[in-house]
Order: sequence, then C-alpha cells, then structure tokens
Amino acid sequence: MQSLTLWIFLASLVFNALGDDESKKNIDLQLEAIKQEEHRLSHEMLRQHPPPAKAIQYRDKKLCLIIETRAHPQLISHITYMARYLPSDWPITVMHGTSNQKHLQDNPAIKELIIKGTVKLHNLGLASINLSHYNLKMLINPDWWETIEAEHVLISEIDSVYCPNSTNQLDDFLHWGFVGAQCKNSGISLWRRSVAMCVCSRWNYSTEWGAWPDVYINQQIELHNCGKAVTPDVCNKFSIELNYHPNSLAMHVPIYPCTELSKILDYCPEMITKKHRTSCPKSFR
Repeated sequence: MQSLTLWIFLASLVFNALGDDESKKNIDLQLEAIKQEEHRLSHEMLRQHPPPAKAIQYRDKKLCLIIETRAHPQLISHITYMARYLPSDWPITVMHGTSNQKHLQDNPAIKELIIKGTVKLHNLGLASINLSHYNLKMLINPDWWETIEAEHVLISEIDSVYCPNSTNQLDDFLHWGFVGAQCKNSGISLWRRSVAMCVCSRWNYSTEWGAWPDVYINQQIELHNCGKAVTPDVCNKFSIELNYHPNSLAMHVPIYPCTELSKILDYCPEMITKKHRTSCPKSFR
C-alpha cells in the first residue's frame, strides 16, 4: 500500500508539472482514497492486535520471593541454598525489615549474591510484620501483587525445603494459578501474579474465615472465574507437608514418621537441617 501511495504521489508531481488540471484532480482524489484505506487498515490491525497492557510485560518473568523481617538463624542459609539450587531464571528477592537489614547487608555470602544479580534486597520499611499484615496487606491484597514484577512467583518461607534432586521441575507447574502443599498451604508455593490479582480483587476475604486465607485460595480461583483449581495429585508432586509423597519438588515444615525420613533424605538431604527433624533417632538419618 505504501509503494502505491508513493507511485500516485510521483504521478501527481508529473501531472502538476504538465499543468493538466483534470489530471491533477483525478490524482488528488485517488491519493485521498488510498490514504483513507490505509487509515482504515491500520485501525483494523490495531483492533485485531491491540498493544499489550502494562501487566503483560511480566507474562514470562519468574521470581522467588522470600519474606522475612526477623534476623532468623536460618535466614542466610535458606537464601544461599535457594540461590544455589534454583534454576538460573528464578532470581530471588528478599523482602526484609529494618530490624534485619544489617544482618543481611553485612553478610559476605549475601553481598556476593547481590553482586552477581542472583539476589535482590527489598526493604519493607517496617521493623516486623505480623500474620495479619502478611495475609491482609500482602498475600490477598491486589495492590501488593501489582508491585510484584513477575508473573510466576515462588514464595519460599525459611521453614520450607526445595528438593533439586526431584525429577519434577518448577516449569511443570507454571500454568496453575496457585500450587502449594495439600493445595492450601503457601509456605512454599507457586503463584501466578495475574490470577492472584484477579482473585484478590473479587474475593471479599474477612478474618472471620480464619487466620490463613491460603487455605481457601485454590477454591476461590474457580469460584471467581480466575482460572482452574489445581488438583491434589498435582499439589503432591509440587509440595508436601503432612503426608509423604515420593519425589515431591518441595516440602513445608515436613512432619513425617521417622521411618520415612531415610526415603526423603535420599533425594532431599537439606531436609535434615530443619529443627523439627532432630527428634528422630540417628538410626533413621
């Protein structure tokens, strides 16, 4: 279309030079008709292929999010462990408080990870956060999710374990809106930002539901037409908590019979460092 417009324009110059008024009029009419057609086609193209909304820029981005405002003894080791074993396309952001800022910034291992670009520190500007703040102002707050610069968000609390020897992979679960232990635990959980924003903007959550909104988040996804609820078999492949499931990718505060500990340690040796496992006799380790 552009080449035809150029041809008409050149022809217009020729006829103008020749001084043929009728020819000039015909050329001007054709040129105007072509311009209108180009305008119509551009609008049609825009209608069929609109420019992406602002949120779509995060469509394929991934992020591991660790939220901890305490200078907890396991915080540094948890960050370094996740940085070591997570796939390289899962950078880590640590949302910390003013009370543990120095604890993080002064640690040589954390400094090195920051320089490498593997870890980013984000100061919440608060000394600490309580359970209500964490749930109401973060997890089920669409405004908070708006600030998260990734579509796929792995939330990993310091009492959780990622098991890199599992044959399951994080990317296997990306199409689900929420995946966690028992399909209702966010201790180590995978979220889709767009789905979380959809649910949180439509779900009128109240503390009358209880202290743990993540218990209900999976059912709310389908209830509010924000996506498809994940099934228990998928959740078991991703993360476990109360019941042992072979080859699960992650665990949150694992509470299993000691007789099953050796099976777990075969593919997830990091689990032995968690305090709640020290009660098992050494014969099971």
